[in-house]
Amino acid sequence: MKLLLKIFKIIALVIILLSITLISVTLIKEDKVASIFLNELNKNINTKVEVGSSKLSLFRKFPMASFEFKNILIHSSYSFDKRIFNGADTDTLLYAKALSLEFKMTDIYKGKYIIESINISNGKMTLLSDKFGMTNYEITDESIDSTGNEFALNLKNIALINMDLFYFNNAIPLNIKSRLKSGRLRGEIAGKNIDLYAKSDGVVTQFQLYDAIVTHPTDIEFELNMHKSDSGILFKKGTLSFENIGLGLTGTIADKNVIDIALSGQSTNISGLKNYLSGRYLTLFEDYKPSGILKLDCKITGTVSKTVSPHIDINFGLEKGKIEYARSKISADNISFSGTFNNGKKNNPESSNLIITKYFFNIGTSNYTGSSTLQNFINPQIDLMLHGMLVFSDLKDFISLPQISSSEGSVDASIRLSGLLEKKEKYSFSDLLSLNPEANLTFNSFSIGLNNEKIKINDVDGNIKYLKNVWTDNLFMTFKDQRIKLDGEFVNLPEWLSGQPIILKVTADVNFDKLNPATFFENEKTNANGKPIAYNLPDDILLDINLKIGNFEYKTFSSKNFSGRMTYKPKIVEITDFQLSAVSGNISGNCFLTQNLNKSFITKGTFDLKQVNINQAFTSFQNFGQTYLKAENIDGSLSGTCTILLTLDSNLNPDLNSWVVEGKFSLKDGQLIDFEPVKELSSYIELSELENIKFSNLENELFIRNAALTIPQMEIKSSAADLSINGKHYFSGDYEYHVKILLSELLSKKKRNSKNPAKANTEFGVVEDDGLGRTSLLLKITQVNSDVNVGYDFEAAKGRIKQDFNTEKKNLKTILNEEYGWYKEDSATLQKPAAIETPEKPRFRITFEDTDL
Repeated sequence: MKLLLKIFKIIALVIILLSITLISVTLIKEDKVASIFLNELNKNINTKVEVGSSKLSLFRKFPMASFEFKNILIHSSYSFDKRIFNGADTDTLLYAKALSLEFKMTDIYKGKYIIESINISNGKMTLLSDKFGMTNYEITDESIDSTGNEFALNLKNIALINMDLFYFNNAIPLNIKSRLKSGRLRGEIAGKNIDLYAKSDGVVTQFQLYDAIVTHPTDIEFELNMHKSDSGILFKKGTLSFENIGLGLTGTIADKNVIDIALSGQSTNISGLKNYLSGRYLTLFEDYKPSGILKLDCKITGTVSKTVSPHIDINFGLEKGKIEYARSKISADNISFSGTFNNGKKNNPESSNLIITKYFFNIGTSNYTGSSTLQNFINPQIDLMLHGMLVFSDLKDFISLPQISSSEGSVDASIRLSGLLEKKEKYSFSDLLSLNPEANLTFNSFSIGLNNEKIKINDVDGNIKYLKNVWTDNLFMTFKDQRIKLDGEFVNLPEWLSGQPIILKVTADVNFDKLNPATFFENEKTNANGKPIAYNLPDDILLDINLKIGNFEYKTFSSKNFSGRMTYKPKIVEITDFQLSAVSGNISGNCFLTQNLNKSFITKGTFDLKQVNINQAFTSFQNFGQTYLKAENIDGSLSGTCTILLTLDSNLNPDLNSWVVEGKFSLKDGQLIDFEPVKELSSYIELSELENIKFSNLENELFIRNAALTIPQMEIKSSAADLSINGKHYFSGDYEYHVKILLSELLSKKKRNSKNPAKANTEFGVVEDDGLGRTSLLLKITQVNSDVNVGYDFEAAKGRIKQDFNTEKKNLKTILNEEYGWYKEDSATLQKPAAIETPEKPRFRITFEDTDL
């Protein structure tokens, strides 16, 4: 026991003495060692070095000695352009909270320090390279002769812990931000030969190569074993792993940085690859999970420098691929493709090519095949082909298409895009048109509902081709229960739909089995004040359409078998050579509608009417906006021609006061039923006869101007009486009619229709024709502000008396000239008067008081 205690005391004494010795040496040599290390740093580094504090320790790494720098800062070199690195810390090359150097304790006594291990922790390193290849890490002075130095580096172990690494290369451009968790570098140097082993794991937080940016944190592990000799560098073994993808590395780096490296790998889990999409695309695909067997072979060859990139060739392929959508049971299955990538003759993105051949996949019951090529990653030249059967009911479940609310049927599609895609931050539909799209679409009982069925197109069959222009061939569709057929050419349709300032030209045959225009404008657009928004005819459309409509309905009007030609040029719609069957007759003619600068409209039409039922016409057109003559007041078959001129406001509401109508009509088998102006003649004709007046044929011209219907003089042979009538009826309801009735007919009707013939004779006296002609009764019927008057028409009578006097005067001159030769020079005698019949009975005179009858 005493022996053990004695041994323990000796060991303790040795430890104490050793500790005292080490502490003493540390206190004595610390300043000298610090001076040597700092001098060597400043001698070998041509940039500024700052140290917070330093400390020599003989205990911490015992039996090795260590010298530790606290808060060491090595500034960037001065040979690069700092102005082009916006936001980067261009002054700092390396900062570390702790940097320790390990060496043997005996080096302190020898006076020559061989550094065998370096540990750097808790800091950051920033490596910068400008567009001319100048860097911030050119900090060693090669002109300095290191022979006989007190300081030497024997590279055996370099450890990096918790270091932020930043690399910005403005020449390529390439930016990498990463966090190194732990790394270790070991090597053996024997003359000019070096065997080096490196292993590290970390996280890349941002990777940017040209415009491709990846911000998703990516775990990376690599292990490298290499040998350096006079002939170059040989990679004996290397592995690189990220996102469950493992790549093997082999190859060489020869003299003058000529490399020949091969990478190859295979992965069965490619779900993480979507994370390398840039921001908005990553958001778009965040609900999709890809999987499959990815094979990759890559060769990197050529010279590498700060400004020169090597040549890259990549062959890749995917088998048994699948993309699952988290919000649906539908997935893209059986995905397979093969492809190549190379960075071209110039070894940069501008000369790069990506080719994908023979890709195949299916979504639900839809199958797709095709190929694609992408040239020049700066200004992309694209050539893409896709063939397949599109089933939108499956597609809308796999792709977020909120506008599509329902779909049935399919579309056989063949699509090609080929052209230069202009470089933009954001692309729209119009950008696809620069790719010279070609398409052939065949619809098979296809139906689609949009915006919660607000728009529903059913039973689409036929073909659409797009080759510079859009062509439709036997394209049928049903919209709002209306079957439509389209055959024609649509020039600039996609460009026009995308909003480009271009003219849409349409030449087509359009057939409707039935058409109700109101179904296309069910919801009237209003402004913020709730007022209807004015219609505005477009300036960018030209139409030439042969139009056929089986059944046409608009409000109360309907027609059948419409055919005609509709043309449109800016602000003018014209329908020519049209004909249709309506209101139990036939209508044909020409018309146009034009819009003024103040957005009001003018329409004019010339119409030929054949056997049109006038009662139905008044019903269909809602009595043409007036109330004095309604559908229930008139009947018959109308034929003739008319010209109509009408103005409308910006909402297509007609201004009835602007109507200008000229027409010549023939009304057969006509009837006037309970027509108030005619019923005012009840003082002369039995009311029962005036309630329903029938006539076999009525011909006349009618004029509408200044909100009034003008009726020229016309003869009416009716069931009530034979009348001669003319007048004017205002849209306000006021009217003025001039009626001439044969007095003899009135008397005879009174006598014939009266229940008391004696009373009738007493009222008028016994009147007989005097043989010189029949005497007429001239009446005027007026309504002013609902006040109706019927009276003797003195103005018309005066005109009649004057006309009769002039006739008698001419007859008298003729007789006197023939008997006595008087008035030979009078021009009136040049015309032979009409034969004068000798009256069989004396004339009679009837006098009316100047009062209303």
